[in-house]
Amino acid sequence: MGKRESVYAGARAHYLSPKRRDPVKRSAEEPLSRALLREAVAGLGHQGPVRVLDLGCGTGDGLDLLSEVPHAVQYTGLDSDADMVHTAAELHPDARFVRGDLRGPLPEGEFELYMSSGVPYSHLPAEQIEQALRGIFEHIRETGKPAALVADVLGRYSIEWLPNWGHTRWDYAMTFFEGESAPAGEPMTFLAGEDFAALVRNAASSAGVRLADTRFTDRSVLLGRHTATRTFNPHIPPYRKLVNELHSDVETGGKETGGFERLLFDPPQTGAPPAVLEHFAELASRWNGIVRAAIDQEQPGTALAEELLRCERENRSGLGVGHSLIASVRVLP
Repeated sequence: MGKRESVYAGARAHYLSPKRRDPVKRSAEEPLSRALLREAVAGLGHQGPVRVLDLGCGTGDGLDLLSEVPHAVQYTGLDSDADMVHTAAELHPDARFVRGDLRGPLPEGEFELYMSSGVPYSHLPAEQIEQALRGIFEHIRETGKPAALVADVLGRYSIEWLPNWGHTRWDYAMTFFEGESAPAGEPMTFLAGEDFAALVRNAASSAGVRLADTRFTDRSVLLGRHTATRTFNPHIPPYRKLVNELHSDVETGGKETGGFERLLFDPPQTGAPPAVLEHFAELASRWNGIVRAAIDQEQPGTALAEELLRCERENRSGLGVGHSLIASVRVLP
């Protein structure tokens, strides 16, 4: 996939670092991803082992996200980065990993679930995202059996990169990596919900399949990793860092209550469609209400962290307002 290896410079160290699974990831991001994958499989009414193709699998993190699927999992991971594939095979010897491109050809065999969890499609321009989705849908059509697709991209209207809201493709670097070297940047695609939906519909129409139970979900709306780095929007509070620090008091027994005002969210007023701005206004009302109640009641920081993580988990508008925008679709051949 072009320059993908440059984007993932230092990726092995990052993906293997225990610090990567911070409280936000464990308590908000992973539960949401597990729920979406579980619901996608349940919607098929499938019996027996579930055959999974993880597109852009990285080091195989998707295996853990499948832990709540109520079936045995037969997992195949596909990634274009040789080091990722090698590392994944070392970490998960019972799974299958293949080096290949999202745009095909796909590994042989039938799959009930086609998934991604690391926004691999955003490496592609919009027309190539549609091409990759069309290839998946054609693969499903050829099997003659229903399947589920759970695919994610970078959300266009994340507060992490508010200054770039006017663009759908711009130079992005994963500066939250914990590797030895900072990753280089390259153009990435950022989609609003309606734009991602159009790509999915167009790909399905071209492939000759039908879509059912289609929905879109935002993940990491106020707690994306770049709220901690502030690489693209230096004017926002470091929400993820602040919530992680409050949550960490669970382990230390601390009850630090000071400085909660730093968590207040000032919603954007311009730069996005009305539905997006309205969503942020409603979120600010709920989020700030939680913060102010914690201040007034002198709650411990751990309690505030739990409330904010719950708010994050329940924020699923699908408008493209989070770090990730996830499409969940049942595909009928």
